[in-house]
Amino acid sequence: MERLVKAKGDVDAVVALYSQDLDPSGATHLRIAEELEAAGRAGEALMWAERGIRDCAAETYILAAWSTTCVPVMSILDRYGL
Repeated sequence: MERLVKAKGDVDAVVALYSQDLDPSGATHLRIAEELEAAGRAGEALMWAERGIRDCAAETYILAAWSTTCVPVMSILDRYGL
């Protein structure tokens, strides 16, 4: 399903697909942010990155998640000077 949606080039459909099953580690938020950033939608990418950090911080396995997911999400925030 993901390849079909991505092949159509509809970023909103990709976001809708990914957002149906958000990983509590923040990994899905990062994928959404990357898709939006690649489409030139930096403001929305930043929103998803921030949401991913909030959701990730709420998890009990935060240390493992930070090393694999939240650090890349934070790099997006750094890119925008936040």
